[in-house]
Amino acid sequence: MDLPWRVVARDHRFAYVVVMASDQPTGMPVPAVELEPRSLSKLRQRLEQVERDLEELDYRRIGLTLYTDVLSATLDESR
Repeated sequence: MDLPWRVVARDHRFAYVVVMASDQPTGMPVPAVELEPRSLSKLRQRLEQVERDLEELDYRRIGLTLYTDVLSATLDESR
């Protein structure tokens, strides 16, 4: 292949290869994957927001499950 390419990551099943070309290359062994159109800075902002949302949801889960043991014991006693 005369196009510039690089293996950017590997795992136990796959090698992730990036091929640079002005037009979509033909004859590739796998179909092309469309990349995220947002800039890296926008993706990082979104990641930070999602991480904050997850943290808030975790706090809410803790608050909602804080008294499950007490409620369970009370219900057991009432039977």
